[in-house]
Amino acid sequence: MTGVYLGEVCLIGLFAIGKAPGPLVLEVVLLVFTVLYHFSLNAALDPMLQYLPKTLATEEEALLTIEDGHGTEKAAGAGEHDGQGITTKPTLLKDEAEVVAAPAKKPNFFTRWRSCRSSSAPSRRLVHVLRTMSTSKHSSSTGTTAPWKPLFLSHISKLPSPEFVLTSLQPATDENASVPYVPRLRYLVYRGMWAELPENKRNGAPMNARAYESELPNFTTDARMEKVPQIFASSAGHGAPEQSQGSGGGGPVEAVWWVKDVMTQWRIRGETFVSEVWKRMRVVQEGAEREWSWAKKLTPHFGNLSPGMRGSFKNPPPGTPVSVPPPKPSLALGQQVTDLDDTVARRNFRVVIIRPEVVEQLDLTEDKARRWRFTFVGETTGGSGGTGATVGEWRTEELWL
Repeated sequence: MTGVYLGEVCLIGLFAIGKAPGPLVLEVVLLVFTVLYHFSLNAALDPMLQYLPKTLATEEEALLTIEDGHGTEKAAGAGEHDGQGITTKPTLLKDEAEVVAAPAKKPNFFTRWRSCRSSSAPSRRLVHVLRTMSTSKHSSSTGTTAPWKPLFLSHISKLPSPEFVLTSLQPATDENASVPYVPRLRYLVYRGMWAELPENKRNGAPMNARAYESELPNFTTDARMEKVPQIFASSAGHGAPEQSQGSGGGGPVEAVWWVKDVMTQWRIRGETFVSEVWKRMRVVQEGAEREWSWAKKLTPHFGNLSPGMRGSFKNPPPGTPVSVPPPKPSLALGQQVTDLDDTVARRNFRVVIIRPEVVEQLDLTEDKARRWRFTFVGETTGGSGGTGATVGEWRTEELWL
């Protein structure tokens, strides 16, 4: 707007020097109109540039309740029922009744402009849009718990340490390689299902309310380790290594657990995502998802680690030669991190989430060996093109060994 103002002021000066009263008056009127428009524009956009107060959100909820016809007896538009499911004429509040009874006056231009400036309607509309966006972003699976999950968790609880083997794909570095990717395996520690971090009294990090549940195993890792760029590079988008410092991914992996006490092997194949995934998270507490935040999810994961384990995220870059000094003095072995917001450690800390597509259970109990495969088919209404029974979003099949 600065350029507009300068242009108009310059024109006013030119018209004044040229002694042209007609254009001069018109330009002054245009300048006044521009100022009024600028104030109106600021009033409309101001809510988008600041955090919305809770009082406005409360007001919007009340208005939406009235519009939906689900308010209390004191809410306008709530209406009354005659006992047969028929809604009678809504009951108006006193103020509304006075407004309805008052004769309508046709507003002029300045009245409408003042009403627009003083009204909080743009802010209320913005609240409604933001809540709609929040709801869609937090959209989750409406299905039931996966049929394999309860037994899987029961078996994992029998492990002294819930370690598993993860296989990822590394792009082949040899241009003459016969295959574009080569497998990479490592042992990791299973950290639970995403959005279901168990309560830990020694963890002082603020946590989200239990708003979601899922069948998404997760583990923690250092962003500087090779597995993170592999997750991005092997994804459908073939992400570049520099992208691995952010969130996302989608590369295919396979995770394997062996639970000797019950002689059962669990294999999970699917896609992996770094620190962000929304699909297949089910709401278990209505309303709590509105207050759910990533910060309150990732920080407790960091807090669940021991100070020494947190300190490992301040080690020299993994995989670099010991003969090469660390790039920063803050990077050294054996550090203890007690600050959950430690800048260096948190910069390297990541939570990786596995989104299963196929789960296999191989029971090798003597004389009772059996094998099952659970395939994610999504929300279906009937046949999904395969054999086996479909339970919720999963198709279950028993296989020959």
